[in-house]
Amino acid sequence: MMGRHAVLRLLLVVGMVMLTAWGGAEGGLGLRGGAHTVQAWTPRAVVRSASHYISSDGQWLVIVGEVENVSDVPLDPVRILATYRDSQGRYLGRDIAYALVQPLLPGERSPFLVLDRAPAGFATFDVRVRARPARVNPLPPLDLPDTGSTFLDEEGTLFIVGEVLNPLSTPVQRVRVAVTLYGEEGEVVNVVQAQVLREVIPPGERSPYVARVEQGPVDLTAWRAQATYEPASPEALVGGLSVRGIIPYVDREGFLVLRGTAHNAGTDKATFVRVVAALYDSQGRILNASFSYPLNYHLAPGASDVFEVKFRSHFDGWTSYEVFVDSTP
Repeated sequence: MMGRHAVLRLLLVVGMVMLTAWGGAEGGLGLRGGAHTVQAWTPRAVVRSASHYISSDGQWLVIVGEVENVSDVPLDPVRILATYRDSQGRYLGRDIAYALVQPLLPGERSPFLVLDRAPAGFATFDVRVRARPARVNPLPPLDLPDTGSTFLDEEGTLFIVGEVLNPLSTPVQRVRVAVTLYGEEGEVVNVVQAQVLREVIPPGERSPYVARVEQGPVDLTAWRAQATYEPASPEALVGGLSVRGIIPYVDREGFLVLRGTAHNAGTDKATFVRVVAALYDSQGRILNASFSYPLNYHLAPGASDVFEVKFRSHFDGWTSYEVFVDSTP
């Protein structure tokens, strides 16, 4: 039987092991009430900015912000723990989200977004970050040219439009673009995830993306887009597709339409053919982007069919366009 001192020594050792496992495996720094909450270990990542809003229907609490990798190694995963409190500081609940850009390289920042049911009595929140060193090497980055633009549609919804370029020698797929909106003092006021219009981006080519800001603040002084992706095999590309005879016109509803023909000159059937179009101004800035399908979106070898890509807003001042046609193998 162990004596009391032996038991105390054992408990002390166990406590030190638990502290090492918690503090050594993950490092982070939090924000609460605008001030840093210092942890007992050197952080690997810190929350640089965080804010919140309630959805227009009052049902959802949205916490947005930005986390920075302050270590000298890539981090993945990077987890955000958000805790909700009432006006007296009492605990109401919590949720976990992940940085939208992972792996997160040293010195880089990633936006995050926590979405949860708005708890009754909510008044404030605090956020903490936990991160581990990445177990795999980061992929080479994609390029995001500074050619984007923003506009409000007829209903007052904010849109952010841009492009992502694949500079690699291999195709990429499942490209995701996260857009961070900043206020006058550089604080994060909103975060949205854009729709990348091409499912696979071939080497050296680009795809438009469109972000629709449907909730939260839309008053911004700056914005930034960041992309993640997965490698794609060459078999993901369907060769022989092209577009012909494109004619721009304005329809009876006042919308700009690009009408043309999609043609399959390849030897394989092209399924779920999609036509993506982007409009540019005289400075090469992208104004808007949209997509459509041919009337028959499965094209056999040698087959063609008509498509119409429609732009319902923000096309005044366009001087050129680019059209891409893709298919699922």
